[in-house]
Amino acid sequence: MKRTSALVGFGAALILFASCSSKNNALPIPKDAMMVVEVNTASLKSKLTWEEIRKSAWFEEVSKEANDSTAQKLLQDPATSGVDTDGNLAFFMQKQGSANLGVFEGFLKDADAFAKFAGKDAPVKKDGDLSYLDKSGEGFVAWTGKQFICLMEMPNTNPMNPTAAPAPKDSLRKWAQAILATKGSDGLAEDKRYADLQKEEGDVHFWMNSGSFYNNLGGGMMSMLKVGSLMNGNVSTYSLSFVEGKIAVKMKQYYGKELTELMNKYKPKEVTEALVNRIPSNDVVAAFAMNWSPEAMTEIIKMAGIDGMANAFLGRYNLSLQEIVGAFKGEMLFAVSDFKMEQKPLFEGSTYMTTKPDAKMLFAASVTNKTAFEKLIGAVEKEMPAAAATQVSFQVNNEWFAVGSAKEHVDAFLAGGTHKVAFADKIKGHPFGLYIDLQKIMKVSKGATTESPNAAAMMDASLAVWQDVLMIGGEYKDGVLTATAEVNLVDKKGNALKQMNAYLTKLHSLKPKRNPAQDMMEQGDVAMPPMEGMDSVAAPVQE
Repeated sequence: MKRTSALVGFGAALILFASCSSKNNALPIPKDAMMVVEVNTASLKSKLTWEEIRKSAWFEEVSKEANDSTAQKLLQDPATSGVDTDGNLAFFMQKQGSANLGVFEGFLKDADAFAKFAGKDAPVKKDGDLSYLDKSGEGFVAWTGKQFICLMEMPNTNPMNPTAAPAPKDSLRKWAQAILATKGSDGLAEDKRYADLQKEEGDVHFWMNSGSFYNNLGGGMMSMLKVGSLMNGNVSTYSLSFVEGKIAVKMKQYYGKELTELMNKYKPKEVTEALVNRIPSNDVVAAFAMNWSPEAMTEIIKMAGIDGMANAFLGRYNLSLQEIVGAFKGEMLFAVSDFKMEQKPLFEGSTYMTTKPDAKMLFAASVTNKTAFEKLIGAVEKEMPAAAATQVSFQVNNEWFAVGSAKEHVDAFLAGGTHKVAFADKIKGHPFGLYIDLQKIMKVSKGATTESPNAAAMMDASLAVWQDVLMIGGEYKDGVLTATAEVNLVDKKGNALKQMNAYLTKLHSLKPKRNPAQDMMEQGDVAMPPMEGMDSVAAPVQE
């Protein structure tokens, strides 16, 4: 087992108990970090302790599968690594030259214990106050008397140089020293948006520099496109909390200069309850609705520099981008309903039957120009294969354009009849809303597990935990768009983190038991006997 790989795996587990809200300690994170994950130790430990996790059946199996004594000891008592499990820990991604770095860092309680853990079977070298490992394998591990850092090269995303050589150890050492020395304006802590994220209540905090991340895709090639400038300055932040009865997320989208100007000009509008209630079914399993200015969509397409390509394509059908987008009024709805499992042929013409999911799909958009949509429908129908044309229905009237997998649903939507959709009042009043009924989906899907008792039992376990998903938001002010999301659980009183631990334990108990002989054969410890009637000696190779 490679010690650096062990540290990476250990870090992935430890970060679940890392603190991002300590007032006394702040880890050095460069301001150009593309992505950062931090976790609130005090909050998590108040909801689920390491001792509770350690006693779980699923964790006991993980411990048993650890293949050396050091890993066993770490899983039983992480503090034996010398890492300060009560201090800050962080994982972030950063671009260094042509390398994409994944960085895991934290504080040390016992530097000697950490050196013994990380440097086992490898010499530890020194460069001033910095100690580091000089060994082959993934990652580069270094530490001072108070902090440690592990650098890992992430997958190469540069198509122009797909076989780029890994960064030399000297470069990794210099980068580690530079990161540990990050202070003041060079650090992310000075960014007000990041500071505001750390003030948010939550168990997990996530930071994404969308502009930096996007511009580094393809080895930086994407930054040369116009859409790259559109993404500059954009940052997304998320704060996740395990609370009673649900997993809740607060989201903020900070826009750069160009998109802020656009959003100030075309502010989002609210989705109405009447729109959601037009869904022609009392059995809706998922729906998404939004109300946003079509003029804003047009400007984004132009700012991204793809309007010429769009017009060239639409020109083949005597249409233009301005004509199509300008025909929208702004309200849009997508819904999935009447979900069921059906016996269908394995493939067209097959006599073998299999159970497959089936549902009715509907998309609708409010319109201001019926003629443009009629031209669009004609163009689409002309290009569609004959078989597909029989499975999709397009219609438009003076107010709505609708397309769906069931003609009766399209007709009913356009007719304007209203239903009492159960979640309509939850989505209304926001620029966008998403709802997914997990209970309905799982209850129907359970019908496909009848031949597997274990699969059916696992589905029952899931039905006892998961309720639905709701995401609402789109409110905009001063360059910031906000939204919230929640995964609701069946048990409204139990803490979500404890429920997740109990759920994993239940799934583990239902997992089919492995055959020890099979394990031995997979590991190469047992040779497969020759089949009856077969010669066990290999035939000679013909010259």
